[in-house]
Order: sequence, then C-alpha cells, then structure tokens
Amino acid sequence: MEYIWSEPNAEQNASTSICDVDQGIRNMGNNPDLFRKHFNKFKENSGKIVRELDKHISNSDYSNASILCHSIKGLSGMLGLTTLHLHMKDAEYFFHELAQQLEHAPDALIHAHKHVQKITHQLVIDLGQVCETEF
Repeated sequence: MEYIWSEPNAEQNASTSICDVDQGIRNMGNNPDLFRKHFNKFKENSGKIVRELDKHISNSDYSNASILCHSIKGLSGMLGLTTLHLHMKDAEYFFHELAQQLEHAPDALIHAHKHVQKITHQLVIDLGQVCETEF
C-alpha cells in the first residue's frame, strides 16, 4: 500500500510563499478590500478548521476529511495562500485514497497513522503562518 504525501522541504519552501497577496487580490476581482475581508474571515475560522479536521480523523471519517481538505484547498487557492493550498491538495488526495483503502483493507489505518499525524501537524503550521500574516 502506497501513500502519497509530499514532505515539505527547503526547496519547496524557498519557492513557495505563504501568501501571494497580488494573486489573492486578482482572484477577488482586483478588490483589495474584498480580499482583506475574506482573508481575515479565514484567519478567524482557522481554529474551527483544525478542530473539524481533528473530529473527522478521530471518527475515522476520512471521506469527510477529504471533502474538508478540498474546501480548504479551494479557499486557500482563491486567497493566494500558496503553501496551504499545496499541502491541502496532497491531504485531500491522501484522505480520499485512505477512505477508499479502508473499505477494502480495514488495517490500512495502521500503516497510515504516521502520515495522518504529518498532515495535521503541517496544517497547524500552515494556518499559524497564515494567522501571523498582516495586511
């Protein structure tokens, strides 16, 4: 059983910014106020995002974990949150594949536990960096 999870490395971090503000503003119709409003709302909800993902993982509900990562991926892409977007893309795929594998091999979770921990840890780091960003 193979799991896809991109380990963050120095090369990725050097070429990827936490937030591409210009792209985020372009995605919001070149409206800086609209960008700022959605960015700040995203920051306000960051704790809820982590709690919701933790709940899905605790309940072994990897289908909904994948759906949540898909939503975070889309919103983070719109806001130009580049690093978070890339990590959520990988996490969405990982949780989707894990949900599929668990249907056929219930012991798949034993092998995936380390990857689940890495995903949640990276999400907390990414959201922390986003929340420290000011505009």
